[in-house]
Amino acid sequence: MDAQIIMSAIQRTDQRFGIGHIIDVVLGADTKRIRQWLHNQIKTYGAGKHRDKNYWRSLVDELLAQEVIRQDGDRYPVIKLTDKGLDITSGAFQ
Repeated sequence: MDAQIIMSAIQRTDQRFGIGHIIDVVLGADTKRIRQWLHNQIKTYGAGKHRDKNYWRSLVDELLAQEVIRQDGDRYPVIKLTDKGLDITSGAFQ
């Protein structure tokens, strides 16, 4: 499930990054920032390369609308899992 790929990437990057970075991780982008944080070594790196960037952005917007994830911070907002998102990733809704 694609939503789980996004949520897993958010968790595996310690919920400290913004939407663009998370999408880059999922797409398997080779950026300086991804290499700097070793995000090219996490399980979800490149897991979404079967889709394009617009698809992932739409999915993130949908997860925000469903309150599965939220943005935190003003100037440099990061995305985090909500309690609902944590329940989903821990298997409470499976």
